[in-house]
Amino acid sequence: MGKRKQIKKVVRPDATRSISEDTMHVSRYSVAFIVLGSTCFGQKAWADAGRSLYDTCFPLCAGPETDPDERGVVDGWGWEHDASCIVPGSALEAQGEACDFEPAPVVITPPNIPEGPLPRPEGGLSTGFFTVDGRLCDAWGNDFVMRGVNHPVVWHPAVALAWLDEIALTGANSVRLVWETGHPTQTLRDAVARSIELQMVPMIELHDISDGTGIDQPSEMAAYYAGELRNVLLEFEGHLLINIANEWNGGLDVYSEAYRRAITLLRDAGINHTLVIDANGFGQAGETLISEGPALLQFDPQHNLVFSVHMYEEFEQPEHILDILRRAVEARIPFVIGEFAFTHGHVAAIPFPVMLEEAERLGLGYLAWVWSGHNPGDLSLDLSVDGSAAQLTPWGNDLVNGPFGIRATSRPASIFLQAPAEGEVDVPEVDVPEVEAIDAGGLLLWEVCFPLCASAETDPDEFGNVDGWGYEDAMSCLVPGSVLAAEGSPCLLPPD
Repeated sequence: MGKRKQIKKVVRPDATRSISEDTMHVSRYSVAFIVLGSTCFGQKAWADAGRSLYDTCFPLCAGPETDPDERGVVDGWGWEHDASCIVPGSALEAQGEACDFEPAPVVITPPNIPEGPLPRPEGGLSTGFFTVDGRLCDAWGNDFVMRGVNHPVVWHPAVALAWLDEIALTGANSVRLVWETGHPTQTLRDAVARSIELQMVPMIELHDISDGTGIDQPSEMAAYYAGELRNVLLEFEGHLLINIANEWNGGLDVYSEAYRRAITLLRDAGINHTLVIDANGFGQAGETLISEGPALLQFDPQHNLVFSVHMYEEFEQPEHILDILRRAVEARIPFVIGEFAFTHGHVAAIPFPVMLEEAERLGLGYLAWVWSGHNPGDLSLDLSVDGSAAQLTPWGNDLVNGPFGIRATSRPASIFLQAPAEGEVDVPEVDVPEVEAIDAGGLLLWEVCFPLCASAETDPDEFGNVDGWGYEDAMSCLVPGSVLAAEGSPCLLPPD
């Protein structure tokens, strides 16, 4: 960022505000280093000496490099550490009187970690996870902090279950299952079941609309969950989280409305799970989650949402990491770092150790990208060389075995431990609404419910093939009375 002549931005009546406000501008007056346990970076930003102008004590710049500014103006004002300063030796400095520059006190955001079980919020219907007061709780009401990885199930189905066994050996208590529509749901169902068997909380995410911007796209993903995946979701409701869409990239003008529609579709279909919503900006716009999250949480009739930020090249500066995590806690929104890595894009080194330590202090979950098999031509983001816990990459070793890594900080969800005494936990009894079938009904083939065609007019197709497949209303359908239709079993289709 270039120099700015924003004196009012530097000196404000609320100069004692929190370090998390305005991206830590005030804290940068005093020190550009932050110490978190064993993590320290940067050095002293300002000297104690200053010059008094306009009844305000301004710091002296370290040098004249930022004067002139980008417009060529030379006026004695510099810009360092995201704040205005007075250039030493300038005419402006000569106008002022010596003063002692006093940095604003730094107030660190306190964690919001409950000491015991929390009650379900009014309107909550999930028999599994729920959120309350900015925290994610399991079915027994106990706080749950995710410590895990992303697992590309859909790209490596043949080894999906074996890799889950290896991920569990790291001590992970959760796993984000990468999935896409159009694949056999049995593969995903088996991965969910194995995750739970291994005492890892599974989160399904849909990768189809990554970087998409269409306002209806999140609802399309919601329709897939409520339709083709419905039975899987209901079977594992007690343990499962649902990430509606990976990195949908709609702008602020459509972001909230798009997710309101998706939430409504899912809740109307009886999907009561905790829903996870990614930030836009390729998952990295944490500011969007902080500004829009509270209203979305209020909009959901069950108030059961978690907001996920992905920390890549936009989080090159440690201050930005700390700012987003602390503001999320202050906003009392349930929050998780759903993806992150040690490098990405043009940034050679993302300061993820700062994130790990602050996430542990604040009790925020994290899920690293990616276990293995990210890209055959680029293995730099893989945590494991070959999918095994015994062959971790340097990045994987830091994540798993570091001082604030998975082994040191992961705790299993209480639902996998000894059950509470009878009467201690109130799990609601929920009547799951029936999903209205379309008039023609449907037939299940290859674990997918297809509609019946209204007639046989589109079979044979334009190539003369007669195979029992028709095409109506811009989608495939099964021709009534065909051999193919005889192979299917009756199923229900969700309404349009």
